[in-house]
Amino acid sequence: RQECQEMAEKAGFLWLHGLGDSGSGWFSLGRAVQQKFPFVETRFPDAPRLPVTCNQGMKMPSWFDIDDIPVAASENDCPKYLDDSVKLVHEQLDLLVGAGIPANRIVVGGFSQGSALAQLAGMTYGSPLGGIVGFSGWGMKRAQIGSLISEANKKTPMFLGHGEADSTVLYALGKESGENLIRQGKENVTMKSYPGLAHSSSQQEERDLMAWLSNV
Repeated sequence: RQECQEMAEKAGFLWLHGLGDSGSGWFSLGRAVQQKFPFVETRFPDAPRLPVTCNQGMKMPSWFDIDDIPVAASENDCPKYLDDSVKLVHEQLDLLVGAGIPANRIVVGGFSQGSALAQLAGMTYGSPLGGIVGFSGWGMKRAQIGSLISEANKKTPMFLGHGEADSTVLYALGKESGENLIRQGKENVTMKSYPGLAHSSSQQEERDLMAWLSNV
């Protein structure tokens, strides 16, 4: 009976780092998630090394190309390598499902570039997920996103947090991206802003995430 209960409670948390970072840079978040939810398996994959335009074409850990920093509304929202990385995330989700975790008990999220990818990959996944999280990110394929969201994840809870003092991914873009999702039919979107917070996460944002996770 204990084993059956543990299988029923099993859940997954897949987190995507930002440009130039690595999965290990977010292990502290993983520890916090597991301390609060001991039944959760965490995954922090590393991005491939790709040439990045805003880095003079040099290769660095990146999920897709970025033209300019700060990232503003003029940034290409369907850049090179994006679709390849969406497939990588879908494969990571498939692996968690294959390990016995129901898709509806998996949360996918990320920071900055990883947030942008997690949002798109999560909303286009074929099975209903438990939740989608974005810290300090922005929306991809914004004009057509409404037609790309899978029916399975139209109502999947989504948490979007962004610092109002962000000068790397502009807060205005993050805010408009979230509002655009709602206009285009995405339901259950929670948006939080953090006055004075730059391109980073904060203890308050983490507390808000943990509270949100308790309800998904």
